[in-house]
Formats: sequence, C-alpha cells, structure tokens
Amino acid sequence: MGHMEYGESVVTADESDAPPATPSAIDPDRVVVRLARDDDYQRIADHLVLCFGQWPSFEIACPVVDHVIWKMNSNPRARSEQIMGVLDDDDRFIVSLAIRVRRAVWVRGRELAAIDPSDSAVHPDWRRMRVDSKRRGLREALGHHLWDMSLSWLPQHPATRKESLTRPTLGNRVLVFWKPANVRNLVSVQYRTAGPKHAARVALTALRASLGRLPSRLGGRAAASFRAEMVDLERFDDRTDALWEAAKAQFDFAVIRTQDYLNWRYADPRSGRCELRAALEDGELIGYSVTKPYANPAEIVDLLVRPGRLDAVAALVGDAVARVEREGSRDIHCWLPQHHPYVGTVRSLGFLDSGRDPSVRYRAGQIDPEELAFLQEPLAAVHMTQGDSDFV
Repeated sequence: MGHMEYGESVVTADESDAPPATPSAIDPDRVVVRLARDDDYQRIADHLVLCFGQWPSFEIACPVVDHVIWKMNSNPRARSEQIMGVLDDDDRFIVSLAIRVRRAVWVRGRELAAIDPSDSAVHPDWRRMRVDSKRRGLREALGHHLWDMSLSWLPQHPATRKESLTRPTLGNRVLVFWKPANVRNLVSVQYRTAGPKHAARVALTALRASLGRLPSRLGGRAAASFRAEMVDLERFDDRTDALWEAAKAQFDFAVIRTQDYLNWRYADPRSGRCELRAALEDGELIGYSVTKPYANPAEIVDLLVRPGRLDAVAALVGDAVARVEREGSRDIHCWLPQHHPYVGTVRSLGFLDSGRDPSVRYRAGQIDPEELAFLQEPLAAVHMTQGDSDFV
C-alpha cells in the first residue's frame, strides 16, 4: 500500500452555524449519505457529544471541534473516507457518522494499511433503523474497501458487538497491566483475577509491608540504575525512525512507529495531553515512552526500545511510575500483549494483570486472510499498546 504520511491540518472549524433542530419526521428513507465537509466540523463535534455524553472521554487542552479536525485529517487520504448520513432535505442534520483512521501496519516484513473505525455514532432518535447500511454502500462505490485489513478494539461495546463477533481475535491477547496505588485497588485486582482466598492473602502481605508502599519505590530505583540520559521530548525526530528500523525486526505485527505518525498521534496538543520521554545513550535513542500522568488512572500509552534493552524498559517505566506518584500516587495502566518481551520487566516493577482484555479483533480486506492467520497464534510476535487504539 506504500508509506502513509501524517501531518498537521490547517483546516479551521466553522462555528457560525448553530446545530439544526431535531426533525419532526423520523423516517430512515429520508437519510442520504455524503462525504464530510469543512463546515461540518462543529456539527460533528455536537453530534458525538450528544451520542456519547462525553466525547472524547479523556482530557484535551483544546475545544472538542479541534479534536475532530485533528482526527478527521489524520493522513492525506483521511478526508475522503469520512462519510455521514444526513437528511435529504437538510444536509446539516447528522443522523449517523463513523470517523475512520488509517494506520500503517507492519505485517511480517510488509507495510500495509489498516483501517480503524474509531468513532461510530447514530443519533439517539434514529437508532435501530439500519441507517448505517447506506454509508457502507457509498464506501464501496468510492473504493473504500481497498484497505488491507481492519482493526477493532473492545468489540463488546454495543456499537460494534454484532459486527465484531464474526472477526478473529488476536491470539496474543493485549492485556491491561495495572500498578495499583493502594491496598484496596491491589486486592481488587487479585480478587478479579485469582479469587477471594488469594485476594485475602495478598491483603495480609500488603499490610505487613507497610500498606504496600514498598513496591512503589521500585520504579525510582530502576530508573536510577539506567546509566543513559532520560530527557523530555517535544517532538519525535529522525532518531525515532532509526529506532523503529532496529525494533521492527523482532515483531511480526505492529503499528508502524515513524516520527510522522508519532508526532500526529502524541505531539499534537489536539490529540490529548501527553508526556514524551526518551532514553538516550551517546545521543542515540535507545527507547521512548508516552505517558498520560494526568489521567485517572494514569496511562503508559506507548513504549518502544531497541531489541534486548530491557534496562531501558525498566528505566522508562520506572520513570513514568515515579512521575505519576509525584502527581499524587495514583494507579497506572500499561497495555501490552500477554506474551511480549517487556512483560517480565513491567511485572517486576509492581504491575499486575488486571483481568481486563481489550480483545483486539481484525478482518482482512484486500490481503489474503491466510496471510493474517498467524495473528490467532497465542505466541505471535505482536507489539500493541494503548496508543494503537482510540481509547486514549
């Protein structure tokens, strides 16, 4: 499919039009589909807030409409894929919408294109009327089926359950590793994953260890043992591309982490508040982390190091834990596949399997489904983090 570039959009929102009133006649035959326009951004923001109550679900330091612009212009092809259902006599009234994001993916030595239907929402008054099928028809007419594969996260959500259940699940399941901030949360994790007896034993052990504060200091010691330099980043640069080139060989599947993509995903303030940290050794980028320490719980949303550099994993994760604790000693999450080179190190820093499974599902597009069959293997070499989803 070729390399996909990511860049900042210069399109601005038109906030002069007030959202149209809800029409009196609710009839699915009135729904027509068209591509999104520049003057739709504010209405799209209003539609998503109406449908979800809170959108996005995480903190952003900009108006919601600016987040819409950022997402809908994620790459040069994105604008031609944002299709909405509107009314035949009022194309300002949004009935249905699905924002789609393309991500370049690394699949056994090949660069392919994966589509991520990140935000799908039907107006509350128009649900259960099959209005989404019209959008699919226009997509096919415009050739939007010409992607290699699709990715779907958290398919238990009502909006995606029916369609996603027919798709294969990633065999090397992505798990939510959780470092609890207090004994109560620690016991909650153990109760859900191992039962009441184990939870009681953990509670007793934690109380004997000064209410569980001892493990929280491991992160700071791990960061201190790493002899390279830990620095803040404002943006990713050419060193990131070199890191990706070195790291990608150990994985059969991953979202491609070039500087263009990472800067769009994490360095743009419209994407949310992120802290970028780098581990440098003689000026060489050994690894990086992306953290959202202001969330509750805090999140390590991306993490990548050079092959074999588990000391950098310990330093970056320990550094993130220490920074979060300075914000108030809260819980911190880190999503990783169950079988991943970093998992042992992350566990050694006090992270536990929370029992949550984002349940990544996929579907072949242009690519032969047999070429993706390896993704069902439990030990598949997969690199996926929370930042590869739309839930942060």
